[in-house]
Amino acid sequence: MSKLVGVAGPSGHGKSTSLRNLDHTKTLVINVAGKDFPFQGSRKLYNKENKNYLEATTSDDVVAILKNVSAKMPHINYVVVDDFQYIVGMEFVDKALEKGYDKFSAMAQHMVNIVKPQLHQKLRDDLYVIILTHDEIVEKDYQKERKMKTAGKLVDQHITLEGFFTVVFFTQIKKLEGQEEPSYFFRTRTDGICNSKSPMGMFEDALIPNDLEPIMNRMEEYYGTDENS
Repeated sequence: MSKLVGVAGPSGHGKSTSLRNLDHTKTLVINVAGKDFPFQGSRKLYNKENKNYLEATTSDDVVAILKNVSAKMPHINYVVVDDFQYIVGMEFVDKALEKGYDKFSAMAQHMVNIVKPQLHQKLRDDLYVIILTHDEIVEKDYQKERKMKTAGKLVDQHITLEGFFTVVFFTQIKKLEGQEEPSYFFRTRTDGICNSKSPMGMFEDALIPNDLEPIMNRMEEYYGTDENS
C-alpha cells in the first residue's frame, strides 16, 4: 500500500519549493496547474525528456498515472501532485452554470478517487504520493479551523480530506531572531487550529524546514525501508 503525504498552505508559502532537493531520478511530478516550479533549475530536473514530468487536469488522469507508475516505473518512489485543488477547482468553474447539487457530489467523488484507500491499497508499498494543495480557514463549532481546501461547504459535507492521510503538513512562515528574511516551515502536528498530523515519534519538532528530501528520508526510516506490508 502506498503512503499518502499531504502538504497544505497558501500560494507562495513554500509547498512547491519543498521539492527542490528531492532526488529527481526517483521522483515524478504531476503538474495540475501547468505552472513553473519556484526554484532554480527546475526545468532541467523535471521535464518530459527525463520522463519524470506529466500534466493532468482530471482525477481519472491522475489515477491512471499513479497506477502506471506503481506497475511499470519501479525506480520512482515519490509521485508529487502539485496544486491538487485545481482538479476540482477547474471542474467547479466549468460547471458553474449547471443547476442542482449533483455536481458537488461528483466533485467530491473526483477528489476522493485520488486519495481513497481502495486505490492506494493496490499501489506499491515503497511508493509515496505527495499531495500539494491550498488551505482555507473556516468557522467550525464557533472555532477557527485551518483545513485542506475543497470546492465549498457542500463538498465538505461529504468528505474530510485530511481523514485519508496519515501525514499532513501545513505551511508556516516564521521570522527567526537575527534574520531579515522569514523562514519557511511545515507544521507536523496541530496547533489547535490547523489539521496537521503525523504518527507518534515520527518528527520530534512541531516545525520542520520545508524540505521534502530529509522529510522523506525520515518517513522511510520510520516505516522501515524494507517494509513489504
